[in-house]
Amino acid sequence: MYLCRRPLSRYIFGTEIQRLPPKCKEIFILGKQEGLTYTEIAEYLNVSFRTVENQMSKAFSIIRTKVSYKINTLLFLLFSIKKEVV
Repeated sequence: MYLCRRPLSRYIFGTEIQRLPPKCKEIFILGKQEGLTYTEIAEYLNVSFRTVENQMSKAFSIIRTKVSYKINTLLFLLFSIKKEVV
């Protein structure tokens, strides 16, 4: 399963996924890339369902914050470039 289909989006999201804390990253990858349910992840890792929920929430929060910052910076750079009138 692909989280994003466009190369730039895949790069940005992939980079941020790799930077997640280890347990958070493992749970996120199992759920979103491997397609396991929260229950399956909990059983596979021998953790509680609630732990999986908390780690997924943490992962989404981290990714949302980091990606939002990158997108805002990119938009600022794109729209702050003045076009030269010839």
